[in-house]
Amino acid sequence: MKTVALFTQKGGAGKSTLAIHIAVAAGASHHVLLVDADPQGTVTAWGALRSAPLPFVAKVDPSTIQTLLCSARDDGYTLVILDCPPHAVAGTAALLAVADHIVIPCQPTMPDLAATQRAVLLASASGKPFSLVINRAPARAPEVSQALQALQSAGVVSPVTFGDRRAFSRALTDSLAVTEFGREDEKAALEVVRYWTWLDQHMQMEDTKWQLEAA
Repeated sequence: MKTVALFTQKGGAGKSTLAIHIAVAAGASHHVLLVDADPQGTVTAWGALRSAPLPFVAKVDPSTIQTLLCSARDDGYTLVILDCPPHAVAGTAALLAVADHIVIPCQPTMPDLAATQRAVLLASASGKPFSLVINRAPARAPEVSQALQALQSAGVVSPVTFGDRRAFSRALTDSLAVTEFGREDEKAALEVVRYWTWLDQHMQMEDTKWQLEAA
C-alpha cells in the first residue's frame, strides 16, 4: 500500500482539490482511500454529498493516522491519498512521516513560491521523497515558466501542470471530479489523468531506485 500526502505551507494552493481529483483518477487502477487531515474539511464535505461509493473518504486526526493506515492495509486498500493541513501545525510531522511520497502544489506567484520553499524544507526534513506541481497556472502566462525554473532547484517538478480552470471547482460543487464531469472540460480531465500517470510512474521509479540501492 502506498500513501501519498499533499502538503503546502500556504492556503489557497488547491491542495484539497488536487487530492480529490488524484484520488478519483487513481481509482481506475487502485483501491483508493481518501483521507482528510485538514481541519478545513473540504475533502470530508465533498465526500459527504457524493452519491458514488468510491473513493471512500475518512476523516483523521494526526494522532490516529497510524491506526487508520493499518486498518486500510488490512481492508485491502492499495493507495491512500492524504490531504494534510495547509500549514505546519501540531501533528504535521506525524502525517509526513507515514507518507511514501509527498506532493507539494504551488501556484505560480511570488508568495506561493516563498511558501513552497518552507514546505520543501519540511518535506526534506521528513526524509521522504517529494515532488512539486504547478497548480492554477494562467494560460500562456510567462510567470508559469519562471515558476517552473525556480522550483527545479528545489526538487523534482512534475512536467504536467494544472491550468486555472473553473471545471475543477464546478466538479467539486457536484461532488464529482473532472474525470467524471462529462465532456464540459476535457482539458481539465486530461491534466488530471496525465498527472496521475506521471506520478504513479515516478513513484515506481523511486521504488526501483531504492531496491537497487538496498541490494
